[in-house]
Order: sequence, then C-alpha cells, then structure tokens
Amino acid sequence: MNKEKEIRKQLERLGSNKVYIEYLERELQMLEEDYGLQGIAYDGISGGSGTSDSTGDTAIRMNHIKNELENKKKKKENEIQHITDALGQLTELEFEIVQMFYIDRVQLCNIGSRVGYSLSQVRRIKNDSMIKLKIAMFGDFD
Repeated sequence: MNKEKEIRKQLERLGSNKVYIEYLERELQMLEEDYGLQGIAYDGISGGSGTSDSTGDTAIRMNHIKNELENKKKKKENEIQHITDALGQLTELEFEIVQMFYIDRVQLCNIGSRVGYSLSQVRRIKNDSMIKLKIAMFGDFD
C-alpha cells in the first residue's frame, strides 16, 4: 500500500480504534468478572472427576480468550501511539488542518475559513503535513 494511503487510513481510523480499545477493555473486564463469578478452583483436577476437567478446560479457554483480547488491544494501542507520535511532529496549525480534514472530514474550503487561510494555502499546508507524517512514520517521503 502507498505510504500516503496508509497514513490517511490510520488517521481516518483513529477515532474508531479508540472506541475499539474501549470495547476490548469492557470485554476484558467482563471476562475478569466471569472468572470471579465462576470461582474456578484447581483442587482435585488430577482426581479424575468430570467437573475438574470441565473446570480446567473452561479456565484454559477463558485464558486463551483473555490473551487474544489483550493482544488485539495492544496492537491497536501501538497503532494509535505510532500515528499520535507522528502527529506530534506537526505544528499546531498543521495538526489542526490534518485533524479537520482526515479525522473530522471537513472540506478544505471550510477549513480555510476556520483557520483564516486561503484554499491554496490550506492545501499546501495539508500536503506539507503529509510529507512530515511520512517521514515521521516511515523515515522517508517517497
């Protein structure tokens, strides 16, 4: 994928990724509550009772689900951190224009009136900002 397209995609997904992390956190919290509600105990597992095997299987399954949720959460947090670090390289005006255009989806002409610049100036600032983001995220601007 083209680097600029990847940056645009990450900017556009920034809000939904934050919501997704909140969802994963709720899922993890509910899973933790389920652990407490089920009262999983490991005593007697080797005793050969069907209950112990079932309880052990449940514990293993829940632990697997928990690990999957934590891995998904960590991946999204890393994505957010990467784009946030790159956005931190922009000036306040550049950040404002990028945020309005890619995240809030405001048209360039409306951005110009909000920040007090002409359409061509806003377009140039946006394009220059994308170059800065490419360098910050990928180390080059090809």
